[in-house]
Amino acid sequence: MMIKQNCTGQDAEGLHRSSQVSADQLKIEKPAAGGTATGSEFCEQSRSLSMSNDSTRADVLVDEVSIRKFISLITADGLPREFRTLGKNKRPKSLTSTGGTQTDGIVNFLTEQQRTNRNCYVTVNPIKQRVSRLQVSDGDISHRTFIPVDVDPVRKSGTLATDEQREAAKSVCSKVVEWYRTNFPENLPPIIGCSGSGWQILIPCHMKASEVVDKLVDRLLSELSKKFSTEDAKIDTTVKNRSRIMRVCGTVAHYSDGKRAGWFESGPSVEDLQTGRGRLTEIALQ
Repeated sequence: MMIKQNCTGQDAEGLHRSSQVSADQLKIEKPAAGGTATGSEFCEQSRSLSMSNDSTRADVLVDEVSIRKFISLITADGLPREFRTLGKNKRPKSLTSTGGTQTDGIVNFLTEQQRTNRNCYVTVNPIKQRVSRLQVSDGDISHRTFIPVDVDPVRKSGTLATDEQREAAKSVCSKVVEWYRTNFPENLPPIIGCSGSGWQILIPCHMKASEVVDKLVDRLLSELSKKFSTEDAKIDTTVKNRSRIMRVCGTVAHYSDGKRAGWFESGPSVEDLQTGRGRLTEIALQ
């Protein structure tokens, strides 16, 4: 697939920072079927946090509203995923969801892990039922349900991005979203979220776990990077593998020089994801 569509360079409509709230402020509301849900729709009461660098703040909060919405979308198909937490000089810990409604247990696991300064991730694609090892590999993925696009600001590895750097990543993210919506207007909208310092996009798809698809995804990410990466923000082409883990939106990202909360931005409805319609296919990428 060749990327030919020109973008305006303006931010895609709808990219905004959702509110962050503490656990006792939560009120979750179900979005209307067929609609596009944004993080702000799930907050009745909110406490805004500054957009300034959060590295020295004592009140960097886990955004449980974002976590719950993100999990509900990732697991909308009812298939198992691995939720993995990583920390400096700490052994990885994992929780494998077995499908169905397990949001409370997953949120409790992630929240507890955040108390020990761990970063929280999830395999965006479903794993096979028989997998029991701690960390899944590409061979453990049953099929692809999302293509991840990870946009990171250019900075020293492992460090917290500045506001300016994060905005640079947001700009690239917006252009990718605009390209996707222009070229695939009938498809479901992607899941969009801030990972703390960067931005991530999960494009709904329905593809086999095969070498042919691996090459198609590799080519897509390479072409997106060539078209939209800048000197200040790059699209990470290494997230092409089937068992790729991506940060859970709403969790706090821990860096060598500080920490910063991410959030869920927008995405399709759970109902639309469950229908299976409007997903990117292998044919569309050929």
